[in-house]
Amino acid sequence: MSIPTLAELMKAEVSSGGFEPLPVGWYDGVIAKVEVRAGGKGPYLNVEVVVHGGEHNGRRVWGMSSFSDKALTMPGGIANLLQVTQPDLDVDTPAEELPAAIAAAVVTKPVSFMVKNEQVKRHGALQFLDAPKNQLPELRSKVDEYRTPDQDFIDSIDADAAGLDSDLPF
Repeated sequence: MSIPTLAELMKAEVSSGGFEPLPVGWYDGVIAKVEVRAGGKGPYLNVEVVVHGGEHNGRRVWGMSSFSDKALTMPGGIANLLQVTQPDLDVDTPAEELPAAIAAAVVTKPVSFMVKNEQVKRHGALQFLDAPKNQLPELRSKVDEYRTPDQDFIDSIDADAAGLDSDLPF
């Protein structure tokens, strides 16, 4: 790979890079990465899922699962994520260690997940693709809910086809 010159960068056509939102619906995928982050009402998990198969194979979608009391049992919440993935966790894991333990335990787990689209906000302001008219909202896909994938999908998982690093344990 060669680094372009400043002149080439200044002339380059800027595009969306193929990050259009996915169509709303259910997808099969593999959890590729989970980060524990601090939130206003407690920690949350930022879950990255890679679509496995079909025309959107390899696309990545993110979901947030909060440890706040209100969000724990919502679709896409921590309880939903745990019940679907059935991770191997010690039931005596201390509460303060639970976010990191869950994050580590669910990576590489297969899931089916509902994708919905939401309007993008930056610094609290809605974003539009056609400013100044503000009629075309900028949308992004997000994981809205998880469910257990069927056994055929679980049996078919291939790290390379899912777009994951080859050093994952499956």
